[in-house]
Amino acid sequence: MLVASLCIGGARSYAQGDVNPDIVSPDEPVVMVDLEDADETLRYFDIVEPGSRELFNEHTLLVLAARGGHGANDPSDETWNMRLVDASAQSTVVVWDRGFAANVFMRKFGDEYLAFGGEYVDDSEGEWQEHDLRDGVHVLRSDSLQKVRDGAWYSPDHGFQRNGCCDWVVSPHQFALDGWHGGRRDARGGLDNLMMFDGKLSVVRHRGHWLLYARANLKQHGGRFAVVARSRTEAPWGDDAYEDFQVISISGYDHSGPGNVYFVAVDRHPFDDDVLVGLMPVNMGQPGEGNGDGESFIALSFSCDGVHWSRLTKLVWSVGREGRTWDHPVDGLLLEEGGNVSFLVHRNVMDISPLAPEDSRILRYRLRTDAFHALSLQARQQLSNCSQPPVPPHPPPPSSPPPSPPTPPPSFPRSSPPSPCPPPLQSPLFPPSSIPPPPSCPPPPFPRSPSPSPRMPLLQPPMPYSPEQQPIRPVPSPSTPNAPPPALSAITSSNMAAPSALERAREAVQPASSEVLSRKAALGVVLVTLGGSAMLLGGCLLCKRFGPKRGGLADGARSRRVGSRVRVDTTENGRAESQEAEMYELNAAAQEARTWTGGAAARSSESDEWDLDELKYGTVL
Repeated sequence: MLVASLCIGGARSYAQGDVNPDIVSPDEPVVMVDLEDADETLRYFDIVEPGSRELFNEHTLLVLAARGGHGANDPSDETWNMRLVDASAQSTVVVWDRGFAANVFMRKFGDEYLAFGGEYVDDSEGEWQEHDLRDGVHVLRSDSLQKVRDGAWYSPDHGFQRNGCCDWVVSPHQFALDGWHGGRRDARGGLDNLMMFDGKLSVVRHRGHWLLYARANLKQHGGRFAVVARSRTEAPWGDDAYEDFQVISISGYDHSGPGNVYFVAVDRHPFDDDVLVGLMPVNMGQPGEGNGDGESFIALSFSCDGVHWSRLTKLVWSVGREGRTWDHPVDGLLLEEGGNVSFLVHRNVMDISPLAPEDSRILRYRLRTDAFHALSLQARQQLSNCSQPPVPPHPPPPSSPPPSPPTPPPSFPRSSPPSPCPPPLQSPLFPPSSIPPPPSCPPPPFPRSPSPSPRMPLLQPPMPYSPEQQPIRPVPSPSTPNAPPPALSAITSSNMAAPSALERAREAVQPASSEVLSRKAALGVVLVTLGGSAMLLGGCLLCKRFGPKRGGLADGARSRRVGSRVRVDTTENGRAESQEAEMYELNAAAQEARTWTGGAAARSSESDEWDLDELKYGTVL
C-alpha cells in the first residue's frame, strides 16, 4: 500500500490522515461508509440525514448525497447524476441530469429537502449546444425523502428555451441565478467572466437569508477560490432573488497566491446562531505555479456574515495533486449526543487519489469540544462583522450524569436534651398524684386553667384577656385569708380563655388553692353547726328532766324519742327507768358527735381532696 507523506520545509513530515491534536481527538477515525465496492465515480458528498443540528447517534440513519457519473469532452457523453448513499454504500440515482448534477448540493432544512445545482454555458461558448440544459442554478424541493427516492426529482424542469425565433433564455422554473450574475469572478469565462459553476456548490440559511457558495476561478490555471451570493428575501429562488456575488476573504490567506481552496462546505454552528462553520480542502501550492502542490490539509474556519472568515485551523493533513487534495471534507457537521461535534472526510477521492477506489472511505473524526468552543470565541473576537452580541456556547451535556453531592441532613430547630424525668400522664383516668415521680425529679407542674363559665353561650368565641379588665369577683389570696369563699360560677372569670377538656379534667383531680380555702371555710361552718345542734339537744333533755312539768308535751316527746325500744311507763319505777334511758341516749349522742367531728378534722388535715358536689347535695350533712 502506498503511504503518502509530505515534508514541509524540512521541519516535519505529515502523512495522510495525521490530525491536529489540539483540536481533533487522537482516536482512530470511525469508518462510516466503505466505498471500495461503491460507484467509483462518487464525489462531492453532503450530509442529508440527520439535518443540521439534529442529534446523531448509533441508531440514527445516515444518508449522504453525492455526484456520480463522469464528464466527457463531448457534453452529450456526460453522465453526471446525483445519488443518495446509505451506510452500506448502496446508492440510488435520484437526479439524472448532466447539467443539474455536475455541482449538486443537497441538504435537509427543517422539514424540507432542497437540492441546488446546475452549470452554465452561454451560446457564445464552444461547449454550447442547442437545447443545452446548463442554463444556471435551479432549486429542487420536496417534503419527503421517499418521494425523492421514488423519482420526484429524476428529470428536473430547467434548461434554455426559445424566446421567439432566435433568442434562447433560461428556464424560469425555480431559477436562482445564472453565469451573468452580478459580481461574477471566473478567469476561464472569457472577457465577461462568465461563471460556469464548475465546482461544488454549498448553501446555508443564515439570519433569514440564503447564502449560496460557488467556485471562483481566479486564474486560468489554478487559483481556485469561492464567492457567495445572499438572497434578497427568504425565498431560495425567484426573479432577481440574489444579491451580487462577493469574493470571500479568509484571515491570513492570500487568495492571489499559489494556493487553491477547492471548495467551501458551509454549515451552521451547532451551538451559536450567529456563527457559520466552514470546512475547506486546501492545497497551499508552490510559488510561481498555478497548480503546484504544497502543504495540503482540510481546514476549519468561522464566519458571522458568511463573507469574512477567520484564520484557517488545520484539522487533518492530506496529499496534494495538481492543486487539488486527495481527500475532501463532507459538507455538514454531526452533532452527537453528549455535545460532541464530528466531521466526515472522504478519504481518497476518485480521479484525484491513486489509492481510490480500493482505499476510499467515509471517515468520522471527532472535534475536541473545549478547543472547538475556544476557537469559536476567539473567532468572534477577531472578526469585526460579528455585530450581534456574543452568545455563550451551549455547555455540552454530560454523557453520563455526574455524581450528585451528598445530601445534607435536614435542619431542624434545636431542642433541649431529653429529660431523665418522665412526663406526667395528663389524663383524667390517671391522676398525677397517683404516680409518684423519681426522687431526683421535681413534682410535675400543673398550670391553673379556669373552667368555662356556664353562662357563656356554646358558640361564643373566647374573649381575649385584657389587663385593664378586672375579674368579676376577687379570688382569695394569702393576704386576704378571711375573704368569703367565691361561688363555683365565679371561680372562672369570663375574661379568660376557655380551657381545654384536658385542663378541666386536670382541675377535677387537682383543685386550686382558692378552692381548698373555700372548702376549709365550709368545713368550719359544718363543725360549728354540729356543735350547736349537740348543745341544743343537751339543753332540751335537761329541761325535760328537771322542769316543773312532767307529762303532756314532755311525755309525748319522750315517747317519740324512745320509739318502740322504750315503753312509756307512768309509774314511779317507770319514770326512773325512763330517765336512765334518756341519760344513756344523751351520752351516746354526745359521744357520736365527738367521734364524727374528730374524724372529719383528721380527714381534712390528711388531704384536701374534698368534692364540692358532696357539700352541695348534703352527703356529709
